[in-house]
Amino acid sequence: MRNQEGKTRLDVLLRAMDEAGHVRFFVADTRNMVEEMRKIHHASFTATAAMGRLLTMMTLLSLSLDNDGDALTVNIKSDGPGGYLVGLSDVPGEARVTAQNPEADLPSRTTDGKLDVGRWVGRDGTLSFVRSYALKEPFSGITPLVSGEIAEDFAQYFYQSEQTASVVSLGVLVAPDATVQQAGGIFLQLMPDCTDEEVGRLETAVGQMPSITKILDEGLSPEELLQRYFADFHPTVTEQHTPHYACHCSREKMHRALLSLDVGSRRTLAEENHGAEVVCDFCRKTYQFSGDALKKPGETW
Repeated sequence: MRNQEGKTRLDVLLRAMDEAGHVRFFVADTRNMVEEMRKIHHASFTATAAMGRLLTMMTLLSLSLDNDGDALTVNIKSDGPGGYLVGLSDVPGEARVTAQNPEADLPSRTTDGKLDVGRWVGRDGTLSFVRSYALKEPFSGITPLVSGEIAEDFAQYFYQSEQTASVVSLGVLVAPDATVQQAGGIFLQLMPDCTDEEVGRLETAVGQMPSITKILDEGLSPEELLQRYFADFHPTVTEQHTPHYACHCSREKMHRALLSLDVGSRRTLAEENHGAEVVCDFCRKTYQFSGDALKKPGETW
């Protein structure tokens, strides 16, 4: 994507705080990384919108990773044709996603012509969230899906499971040629000291915002978005990244996963398939292992 000056526009992820310290703003322009995700997974139109929303949210949430070894995992399980969705982030500014059926698609909604993300994901399901910490026990929570539209489901999760009032807006605009035209999101967290008057002002500001994809399509950067729609809060950017789609799979990790199988399964793979082929769910990279590689040190069959 190029901006109005014809230059390539980089993805942007930022965190900001209002003047009073009562509202945290997380804003992202993720067009490039969602387009990369689409290509990796050969995602359909509707899958691109759904998976792109989850990828954007994982990118926004990556700013909450405070220590090396911290990680976030989100699982969405429902009854839609897309099957399960999984999002991961373990480095600020990095995220990755996968889906059970990324090539599945649906007709657009007859009411407004938009991609039917809610039906693709499904509404009869759950959103589970695990925060893993390097220095303490993990935290996990689970809530029923509200709509399958993902943004509303995350807002409900934070309110019910973490008792945090929040605003979540996620969007992916897919062009007629299936490429990603715009993608991004905004995530607002209200601190416990936030007053009723501030909540009212925030609701007014959010109510005046068009969709995140329309804002980005107008050429506004995440920082310009904050200054236009939340100027009354005097937000100050405290952290900024160039986010990207990132997978940390490796041959060593895949080998360890294979060796964790029981001896019977590994022996069957070696004898019937003369080895094993493992494909990473997140980046689709393929790893080949010989039959001998399926034996643990000192193991004989």
